[in-house]
Amino acid sequence: MGDSDGPIHEPATKSSAAGHRDPYEVLQVPRDATDQQIKTAYRKMALRLHPDKNANNPEAAELFKEVAYSYGILSDPEKRRQYDVAGFEVCEILKLAMLYAEESVDFL
Repeated sequence: MGDSDGPIHEPATKSSAAGHRDPYEVLQVPRDATDQQIKTAYRKMALRLHPDKNANNPEAAELFKEVAYSYGILSDPEKRRQYDVAGFEVCEILKLAMLYAEESVDFL
């Protein structure tokens, strides 16, 4: 991951149709990573990229959001399974379905 005092550069990876990078590559963990490995990688990157530590670096804030999004997928066993099977498409469909369900409840 590099030195915390150096510039912030993450490896370039392929983007999905939704514009997200592969969460395993974002967190720099293998596909067979344990929950603890994922959590540890997330915490290290989140501390290094946190906007409070990088107030003058908007790139760090964007990377922080990407790290948080990736962790949100890989830390949830069901979302991780769905991502592993079908990629971001399933994650985006489920996200939209949840938003729709929340809005439908508001109208009842």
